[in-house]
Amino acid sequence: MACPAAGCPCNFEVHGRPVSRLELRLLRSVAAHAHGQLVAISAELAAVYGREYGIPAQRFIIAADAVSLARFTPQLQRAEACSACGLAPDARYAVYTGGLYPGRGLEALFAAMRSQSAQLVVVGGGAPAAVQHWRSIASAAGVPDAIFTGYQPPAQIPNYLQAADVLLMPYGARTLTPSGEDTTAFMSPLKMFEYMAAARPIVASDLPALRGTLQHERNALLVAPDEVAPLAAAIARALADSGLAARLAAAARADVAQLSWEARARTVLAGVEYGVQS
Repeated sequence: MACPAAGCPCNFEVHGRPVSRLELRLLRSVAAHAHGQLVAISAELAAVYGREYGIPAQRFIIAADAVSLARFTPQLQRAEACSACGLAPDARYAVYTGGLYPGRGLEALFAAMRSQSAQLVVVGGGAPAAVQHWRSIASAAGVPDAIFTGYQPPAQIPNYLQAADVLLMPYGARTLTPSGEDTTAFMSPLKMFEYMAAARPIVASDLPALRGTLQHERNALLVAPDEVAPLAAAIARALADSGLAARLAAAARADVAQLSWEARARTVLAGVEYGVQS
């Protein structure tokens, strides 16, 4: 970020509320600068800054998160991806990737997986003790055969996603970060774009922050958050209907082709140029 005093363009990207008074002062300084703009991951987040901190919407460039399509190109056949992950290619898998903490819908997911024809694979997590904690919760919920991989390096994530028969994103009605911030209204999850790039059917919670990218019955199946029966039904449907699964997966992949990091950078740079000229 350039120094505001230098008269140069000054930009700062925000993914949530400011974490300190110092950060808020910095953001207000950027917004007040003649050539300053903030980049927000969603219009909803920009609106939060307007309501709570008095920073007007016109000081924001809106740029959702994105994906590196090169990580999913060429696309792997499912058997090849399973082999790369040490999974049996003749089994079926429902894959969740991401954090293991409240607000991710894991409790509802475990309950929904009890009657499914696929094995649950949970990719991610922090310390081994935390992973074991959630493994115990899954077992108590009736899913003792769930595979918990623990932390995986970023290079391995595309393999797990492409090994899936269905990808799961069951965010709760209150989606919390590890620090406890509720980001439900304005989040832009990186894994959503990775799921889309993997070209596998997606079952996700029907939340406003996701609905702008995921569309029910077109590129995903969306269900009410925290409700086990609709989630279970959607997972079963994606597993049972190969035609539906293929259609959803193809639409998601086609849509995310426009949502690369390169395209995002062009959006931000165009906004910076416009802001400087104005």
